[in-house]
Amino acid sequence: LDATKDELVSSEPIAPLPKWDELNRKCSSFVSELLSSFGEELPYKTTKVQRQLVDSICTVFETHFDSLFANFHNYTICNMSDPLTPISIFMKDSFLDDIEEEELPFIEPFIASQAFFEYSDHRLRKRDNGE
Repeated sequence: LDATKDELVSSEPIAPLPKWDELNRKCSSFVSELLSSFGEELPYKTTKVQRQLVDSICTVFETHFDSLFANFHNYTICNMSDPLTPISIFMKDSFLDDIEEEELPFIEPFIASQAFFEYSDHRLRKRDNGE
């Protein structure tokens, strides 16, 4: 990834992130301001303003990913055979059946990733613990 050239190089095809234009629009001002804060060279220490800009970019990304999985709970079932230790599972195939066709090239491999496993495990555990 070369952010300064807005370029991503890979030997494998890269599926577009759903709603990329919207995400890019929301992040572009933060990224521009962050890049202009560097001056001639990338800094070894970040300033308070740079940390705030990075936090803003992270918040935008988090909100964007949450929106992609906003209906996550609709695709979970909970085994309550032991009410003291409920176990919830994510119904991947049902979820994929309802995804927009243009989002599938990204979503399908993403939900097979370790990142999504951690995300779903966290959401399922919260549900099982009544949070």
